Amino acid sequence: MCPRQQIGHEIAAFKKTVETDIRKLKINSRNGNNLIAEEIQAVKQLQKQENITIRLADKGGAIVILETQKYEAECLRQLSDTTTYSRLMKDPTKDYNIELQDYARDGWDRGILKEHEYKYINNQQRLPIFYCLPKIHKDQHNPSGRPIISGICSLTSNLSEYIDKHLQPSVKNNFSYIRDTTQVILDIQIGYWGHWLSIPSTQ
Repeated sequence: MCPRQQIGHEIAAFKKTVETDIRKLKINSRNGNNLIAEEIQAVKQLQKQENITIRLADKGGAIVILETQKYEAECLRQLSDTTTYSRLMKDPTKDYNIELQDYARDGWDRGILKEHEYKYINNQQRLPIFYCLPKIHKDQHNPSGRPIISGICSLTSNLSEYIDKHLQPSVKNNFSYIRDTTQVILDIQIGYWGHWLSIPSTQ
């Protein structure tokens, strides 16, 4: 995103073209699916193929189809790295859940948490999921994987969201706060004295 006053004629024309194309799309209002029947059938067939694993590439947004055997071997290779991971003797989720409930209950008793906040924080118990994103930009035939731990809907995900919501106002008022890459580029272009600078092209 960029400030509206900096949008050139080319970007404005492109935006108008995209919006026109979107309005022309005919989406099945019955189920909200924009795939035709043949495409839906193809997706279902792919989902049943146990010998392949489909993942997003680590970079570039490409879709990668891997042999499941190779994909699992890469995951096991990474998880077998004892300098990075330690094997647990048991699943600690139950103990962590009890500890989280104790802290949440204490917050409720002290009046820090409201009832709906207390229930929201204690609403998740799913184990985080480990998977890898293939680095095809380094090797297209035998790509290594970027390890990802997905904590969505896990034990502390709602607690993290609750804390983030309350910290955001303070963080945004911090002098060192940077929203995203676009803000960095604009800050560099404007410069410390408020003058526009010319950034050489990297192409």
